[in-house]
Amino acid sequence: MVKSTLIDVASKVTAVRKASANDPVALSRFPPGSELDTVRILEEYCEEVHRCVDCGDVPALVLTTLESLRIPTSLIELNRITSGPSVSGLSIGSRFAKGDIMDEDGEVYRIEEHWINVGIASNDTFLLNLTTEEVMFSDQYFWRYGEGNRSRVVAPDMLTFVNEYMFGAKYVELVDPSELEDPEGWYATLVANGWA
Repeated sequence: MVKSTLIDVASKVTAVRKASANDPVALSRFPPGSELDTVRILEEYCEEVHRCVDCGDVPALVLTTLESLRIPTSLIELNRITSGPSVSGLSIGSRFAKGDIMDEDGEVYRIEEHWINVGIASNDTFLLNLTTEEVMFSDQYFWRYGEGNRSRVVAPDMLTFVNEYMFGAKYVELVDPSELEDPEGWYATLVANGWA
């Protein structure tokens, strides 16, 4: 499954790059890939967790699992295809800090879990679990406006997330409806290619 998703994502990135090669105002950005510095990412994450424990924001119990953490293969493979991809309203970052999940009072919870921030959709974030590889949509501001919490796990891994949300029909779930009405927008590209 992961291998076929990897091939699917790679072929879609190649198709978009070819189509936008001479477009001065490209709808999307899929820069060349690179090898992730997984050691640096994990070191920075662990340092941040240690600071949070020292401040009393995170229980010391989380330190016992730090040594076993690894950067998920799906993120490594995605980064080999494209580093820092971006489309209208949705982008994957190239710097991965500790991610937060908010509760109804605007407080960070599930703090004992290991999530890193991998991208943004409008003002919200996407988190990747360093233990399970799951990708979560993390609704950051619902609590300020009295709205329902839309935070949820959206994919089992990064490649599936990119294939279904950046290149697929689920893109509509994450962006402002105005993005979908633009005949020159990213959604129109998805439809034209039969991806949405």
